[in-house]
Amino acid sequence: MNTGLEEIAFSEYESEITSLRKRVWNYSEKYVAERYFKNKFSDAFDKNSYHWIIKADGVVVASCRLSVHQKVEDLPDVEYMEKEPLVKLLTPIGSLNRLVIDPGWQGQGFGKLLDKVRFEKCQALHCRTIVGITHGKRCQQFVDYGFIRLFPIREFSNMPVSEDGVPSLFYKLL
Repeated sequence: MNTGLEEIAFSEYESEITSLRKRVWNYSEKYVAERYFKNKFSDAFDKNSYHWIIKADGVVVASCRLSVHQKVEDLPDVEYMEKEPLVKLLTPIGSLNRLVIDPGWQGQGFGKLLDKVRFEKCQALHCRTIVGITHGKRCQQFVDYGFIRLFPIREFSNMPVSEDGVPSLFYKLL
């Protein structure tokens, strides 16, 4: 089995990435797909962000995005965030978004690998803060990476909460 990590231009893999997002979100995160992403599997941030994919035998099985922002108001999904606590965030801000791994390939360490390349890119771009919205088991993973839970996301107030954590915004100062 041949697998490989690549930093790519979204435009070259848009179809594969959006198809993967749709497949993953509808498989394991239907509430998130319908309520939070409103069944949009691509957004305006995709064009100007950094993207990575992992292929297995030529097929995209994992992808992620990093967007960098000079102002808090420009963060993805800022409409779901409480404004007052955001003053803690120092700019530029690296925003971790849209990590998806094909269900058949989960548990292979791809998430940690994709997080690592995004952390390294944030450092190379001199980001002063990294943020990410996550839920479930990823909440503890973010804490293990040294992130702090800033606040829960109000859009998810009706979501059945797992014992792994309420969907929340996490941040880490660099």
